Amino acid sequence: MSNKRHILPTGELERHGATTLFSQENDEDSLKIPIGISICNWEISSHGECSIGNEQQMDDLASKLQSASISTNNHATVDNEEKQTPKRLCPPEIVFVKSHITIRYKSLELLRFDATSALLEWARAHQDIDNENIASKSSYTGVSVIKTKDAQLWKKKRDAGTSKNPTAVVDKNSMIDPFNSRQRITNTTLSTAVEEDYFSNSAIGTSREFNFDWTYSTPYAGSTNFTGFNPNTETTSILSLPGQWKTISESGIQSKMNLLTDTTQPILYFHEINFYEDDLHDNGIVSLSLKMRVMPTCFFLLCRLYVRVDHVLVRCRDTRIFHEFDHHDAEKLNIYRDVCWREAKWNELGQLGLPQDIRMWMDANERSRGQSDVHRIPQNLPGQSAHSAVNIRQQQQQQQQQQQQQQQGAILHSLLSKLPLMPLPSDLSSSSCIEIQ
Repeated sequence: MSNKRHILPTGELERHGATTLFSQENDEDSLKIPIGISICNWEISSHGECSIGNEQQMDDLASKLQSASISTNNHATVDNEEKQTPKRLCPPEIVFVKSHITIRYKSLELLRFDATSALLEWARAHQDIDNENIASKSSYTGVSVIKTKDAQLWKKKRDAGTSKNPTAVVDKNSMIDPFNSRQRITNTTLSTAVEEDYFSNSAIGTSREFNFDWTYSTPYAGSTNFTGFNPNTETTSILSLPGQWKTISESGIQSKMNLLTDTTQPILYFHEINFYEDDLHDNGIVSLSLKMRVMPTCFFLLCRLYVRVDHVLVRCRDTRIFHEFDHHDAEKLNIYRDVCWREAKWNELGQLGLPQDIRMWMDANERSRGQSDVHRIPQNLPGQSAHSAVNIRQQQQQQQQQQQQQQQGAILHSLLSKLPLMPLPSDLSSSSCIEIQ
């Protein structure tokens, strides 16, 4: 599933000063599809009912990522061959290319979250990664190339092959791409002769093409657009806010937790969207998702990147966006953002008092995919028709699955909050805000 959406009926929204937003596409049927709500001059909309990117869309995305990864400033220390050999970036297996969440004020877009922007920021970060997979401290983005436990074995075999046959020549057309999910490499895939050539100097010389962050750990914290925005006019006169996000000493969101935990206020609009995910070639999971809710008093967004490389590391990067509605002064805008990165190597989990069992670090979707279809076969109860038995069984299964997902989600969320904090890039602050009055 790419999304989970819930919106109150029109009558309920109107009682709280909100109205329903509908799709503006040309298709007449689409005009009846709600995509968000409008409240206090704010328009919060989202598109999540999207299929996985088709072949053409994925090819276009791969081309954009490739272009974004090429640096326009070539360092003098990089030789000509390296300049002519760009990294080969592949998009994740599953990308919902059209899914996005947009926040507008007076019809002008201010904030946006989408998969393409997140992956483009990930791709641009590769400009600062050299062929030794090292990024300078001044250009730290949190994007780097990591190795699985199997990759460490490959490196040992490669080094052994180098010492045995340092002058071997490899046919590049016959080489296996270790980052191509369609080419699964096993011990029986390569003959002994080809395997020795694969780990030779010639193969190492072309490895820079595939040296990319295959965990897709983007530093993305949302897209902002404040150029041309003036809250005091109905026109889009040019106004570029200096600095945009202003660093603050304390979180503006933590001080407003009472609004988010107020159970007397209904959730007018809720949407959970997956932007992209990948099983890391059966070595774990990466997913970028966003949960959003709009209440009569505020809106809140949580964008989370979750990475688990089995027996290597666990990584979590959260971006929270919050705004409190001021029904008396609609021109007062205070948008808060908190960014938090947490991470731990697998061998450090035990020392932190955290489990090292992979199953404990699986998200709800992974667990649901692992369920057997055998238990889903309905059985007729006495006096019931086969059709009614199927419906009852399906409802029971859905309720049980939802409960299990909620429980697993709560467990994983608790574990992630206990991971050690990681440093942020220089252009990101742990707490920041935008104030426009």
